[in-house]
Amino acid sequence: LIIIIINLLTFHDVSKLEIIHSIFPISFKQYWFITMYLLMYIISPFLNILINNITKKQHFSLIMILIITFGIINFITLSFDVSLGYSIMWFVSLYLIAAFIKKYVKERNSFKYKLFCFLTYLFTSIILTIIHFTLSHFAINYPILEGFKERLLGYNNIFVIISSISLFLLFRSFNIKNKTLAKIVELLVPTLFGIYLIHDNEILRIRIYNGILNSEKYTYNGIIYFIAILFVSVISIFIICSLIDMLRILLFKLISKIKPINKFNKKKKNLFDNFLEKI
Repeated sequence: LIIIIINLLTFHDVSKLEIIHSIFPISFKQYWFITMYLLMYIISPFLNILINNITKKQHFSLIMILIITFGIINFITLSFDVSLGYSIMWFVSLYLIAAFIKKYVKERNSFKYKLFCFLTYLFTSIILTIIHFTLSHFAINYPILEGFKERLLGYNNIFVIISSISLFLLFRSFNIKNKTLAKIVELLVPTLFGIYLIHDNEILRIRIYNGILNSEKYTYNGIIYFIAILFVSVISIFIICSLIDMLRILLFKLISKIKPINKFNKKKKNLFDNFLEKI
């Protein structure tokens, strides 16, 4: 489907190697997130055993050890490298953090709580931006700072961790009462994973940003103009990719109604469920 879209929208030829990579994305490491997510899914039953057999204090202490080790010490010394948060070890850390929030952090919807989450997110994001620009400025004369600049934006950086958790808790506190808005969210949520797969595809990624959007030419036209173009580009990519995935969902629903395919899917699901139960 992605290859067909490229041919229609960009009129570029797709190489055989790009086709093979698209057919076997995990084997050729085209989507780091999917590779890590799949591995995380496989080992999650074992992590759940750990989570269900430790106290709240032990769970919190374990998270603190992981954050201090990978989020703070690693930023300074690189003693415990987790590939800027792209490794399975950091995914395990995130899984434990998410499990703690689900198990022990109560959902709140008060204005003060939402304001606290928003201000925490805003404060850490501003601090992160200031430090990044400072390092960028001094890295011109002191190349050794380039490594710190790169690690600062890693997923395992302490500021990224705090801002991410704050933003998650903020959205978790919202209770959408408007039926129309709730339906829109309900419609869009199933397409989010598809949006990621489409716009971050090896073939599409370069052609979207360097070809269709031609991002580089907007970089030097002023910050306001650049932000405006950036906003429009993000919204456009989101809407187009969402519509494409909606078509994919509709197509899969129609295919799943074919009896042989439906039976095969049920058998496959039962086998996997039995495997997880044995674990």
